[in-house]
Amino acid sequence: MKLIKGNGIEVPDWVSHYRGDMYYLPSHRYIISLATLRAKIYLTTGDKIDIVCPPERKCFSKGLIWEARRVVNGVFGILRESLSRFVKEGPEVKWNKEIIDRALSEVGRLIDSFKPEPRDCRLLPAIACYVGGSSPTIYVAIDRLENLAREIEGKIDIDWDSYYKEELKRMLLKHFIIHEITHSFIDACCDGCPAKSINDEFTRRVIEESLATFIAFKHFELNKGINEVFKHWIISEETLEYSVFWVWNHLERLINVNVNEVLRLWAGLGVENNAYLVWIMSSVGHLIPVVPPPPFFRHFFSFIHWLERFSMKYPSLWKALTQIMRLIDELCRDSRRLWKLLALCIASYGLGRV
Repeated sequence: MKLIKGNGIEVPDWVSHYRGDMYYLPSHRYIISLATLRAKIYLTTGDKIDIVCPPERKCFSKGLIWEARRVVNGVFGILRESLSRFVKEGPEVKWNKEIIDRALSEVGRLIDSFKPEPRDCRLLPAIACYVGGSSPTIYVAIDRLENLAREIEGKIDIDWDSYYKEELKRMLLKHFIIHEITHSFIDACCDGCPAKSINDEFTRRVIEESLATFIAFKHFELNKGINEVFKHWIISEETLEYSVFWVWNHLERLINVNVNEVLRLWAGLGVENNAYLVWIMSSVGHLIPVVPPPPFFRHFFSFIHWLERFSMKYPSLWKALTQIMRLIDELCRDSRRLWKLLALCIASYGLGRV
């Protein structure tokens, strides 16, 4: 079965070579592998791409990173202040609805105050795109991909023999196909999932494009500094939502985030609530000790019970931690704000690369 076909062009010889089409599909380590055969894959030209996926003229400026950092610092400042108050009052602290309500009101107001509008900007011509509907299709502009390969070659002073040049193009093709397969996977999920029900454009773009770029880049495996050059190209040349993809790698190392679980939540795959995101937000904001999570939280209070067992080492902090976690749980009942806060965190970490 031929997975990759030409649309108005012949498929270049270097595409299949000795590896075959299966080379371009995602690893089974990633949940998106479930969608590998859902969409047709066509190699075409940049002119065709611009017809089936008309180029956007607006984007979110990378200058928003500073505003995102201000909001994130404000939110976690409020939550930490509440935690400090709980700790100060000691282990016998009672549930104080007034403190919780005031903190929630301030946090909600801060998150809602972030209302960026896309602006006119210089956008790179699309190398690949996904078209949903009754016949899901992935298009890749092979001419633009080959131009990118030549650009990368020119930035690395190594002996580029014919094999290595073709391997770079194959790896780039794999990257862009897997990026679009991620969109196809999400598109196949239920209409009520966060990816389809959240109306905030900033949240949708930052979460989905950063996840898709991160998973695709995880499949880009070349040496001789090529990985770093391509990574730098994405960070410097792509728009905000793509360029912050590296933050997921940072969160993997920092707090052992499982991107598959985040993607499950975003796609609404049988998850009862947002407990895993509660743990991410609490760890990123240093509201709880940074420790590996259990395999998966099916319910928020299973998280509380797990944290209780862990916190037996810190009995004087346990009830205070319970209070702050309940505060966050109240916030997370509005998943729209929770996802927006996560998008703000992802964007604000981008300051590390600006």
